[in-house]
Amino acid sequence: GVTRNSAPADVKKAYFKLAKQYHPDTLPPDATADRRKLVDSIFAVISEAQKVLEDPKQREAYVADLDAKESGIDAGAAETILMAEQEFLKAEVMLKKKDLVNARKHLTDALKMNPNEAEHHVYWGWLIWLETKKQQEAVKHIEAGLKMRPNVAAAFLFLGHIYKALNDMEKAEKAYRKCVSLDEKNQEAMSELRVMQMRKGKK
Repeated sequence: GVTRNSAPADVKKAYFKLAKQYHPDTLPPDATADRRKLVDSIFAVISEAQKVLEDPKQREAYVADLDAKESGIDAGAAETILMAEQEFLKAEVMLKKKDLVNARKHLTDALKMNPNEAEHHVYWGWLIWLETKKQQEAVKHIEAGLKMRPNVAAAFLFLGHIYKALNDMEKAEKAYRKCVSLDEKNQEAMSELRVMQMRKGKK
């Protein structure tokens, strides 16, 4: 991190460290639209901070503003949010590998550090389903995430999978279609919908 008295070289070093972690180009090809949007927004914040802190006049004005407000952006809180995002990304990778033990560890840390991120609750619900197959508890957490942010495509993908497993194909199809409406490149949801249409055609 940087402080008010950090030298320009330290600011640049901190920027490159964060940019390396959160540059959009570091995302895997199959990253969801929600994930790309989030990483884009994080990178934009990092870039704007670097731009302000490297310009002497802008930096002076920013520090003066902090002094006047006696608050401003909480650097500690911002760092915690970034750390939570790192833990979440690790959990996402572990879930894809079906490593539920490590997924739980990283997701627990992400939730503790940033309980206000919708996706953390959504993925927690999905983890519960994978671990226990308890529909009510899993859906409760997924829907809690959707209340925080109603456009999380992954939430509807997971709901589709849950309803499909419960043989509630009407709800499953509705959830998959909602997922695709939010993320038109979601191959998983589109594949499920194609299979459903094929089965309807055979009846």
